[in-house]
Amino acid sequence: MGLTKRNVTRRVRSGFGEAIQPTRRAPVRIVGMGEVKNVLTFRSVLWNDRDLLLQWRNDAVTRANSITNTFISRPVHEAWLRDSLAQPKRKLMIIEDENLPIGVLRFDASEDGRVEVSIHLGPASRRKGFGRLALLQCEQLVKEWLPQAHELFAKVKRDNASSRRAFEAAGFVETRQTDEIIYFCKQTESRKHC
Repeated sequence: MGLTKRNVTRRVRSGFGEAIQPTRRAPVRIVGMGEVKNVLTFRSVLWNDRDLLLQWRNDAVTRANSITNTFISRPVHEAWLRDSLAQPKRKLMIIEDENLPIGVLRFDASEDGRVEVSIHLGPASRRKGFGRLALLQCEQLVKEWLPQAHELFAKVKRDNASSRRAFEAAGFVETRQTDEIIYFCKQTESRKHC
């Protein structure tokens, strides 16, 4: 397990436009992997991403592994995206590999400093370690967006083994289970236990 530095760039949404922030160095903890050839970058989701997001969301594997697994119509998706882009307590980020979109992270903040983390990857990007690498950077991404955040948490469907492994490898710990859901938690640097 080593600690390496990786470049991270972000495009920041302003209304429905975007601006590019300068490249900076960001730590990425590599867990149980050899040399990483790909560097993930993150940018804010834009309205123009709506078709790709809908395609990923309605993918059969994504739906099977989602807590809400119904098929989403275009009007429902567009209303959700419009609302999500306007919410100050929600952050949607496209995960990119070599400038190609491969997945999406969603952060939902609560008033008590907790942030729910959700991730899904496009079908061509699964089983390559991208989920784990993106989740490893969650704490840093959340702290830049919401400095007062002190806890990250996630809800994973019990039979979604890939997501469970990715969250665990990224330092999230299981806190409880129900018949269908496993709850995970990760404290930020300011608080070390869930």
